[in-house]
Amino acid sequence: MSNSLCLSGSIAKRILELADSLGLSPEDYVNTLLERAVPRRRVDLMPLGFKVKVAETVVEAALETFRRPLVVWSGGKDSTVVLHLVRSVAGRLGKGFDVVFIDHYMHFEETLEFVRKVAEEWG
Repeated sequence: MSNSLCLSGSIAKRILELADSLGLSPEDYVNTLLERAVPRRRVDLMPLGFKVKVAETVVEAALETFRRPLVVWSGGKDSTVVLHLVRSVAGRLGKGFDVVFIDHYMHFEETLEFVRKVAEEWG
């Protein structure tokens, strides 16, 4: 796996614009964001597109490393975003993964309905 991250399209254009407006190179701009974010545990200061690229890279590594990765899905918003991300990257790479939903009999009925609906639509 490479130590570099290549960005293109609207994300790259936005980084170039923001870096230029501050008189920085794109690399210096991203490093400045990371220096501000990481020591303070303020990853939320990083641009959303950058966070998505990092998450996709982590998912790619998991899909390439493990024979059949598993996503534990609660049906909540956070794990649904993770499931969507894994599904997207796995589809692009032609890799498979499994999904586990644990019914602990304390879910709201709306959550169970949502889980059933997504399971039907996404397979």
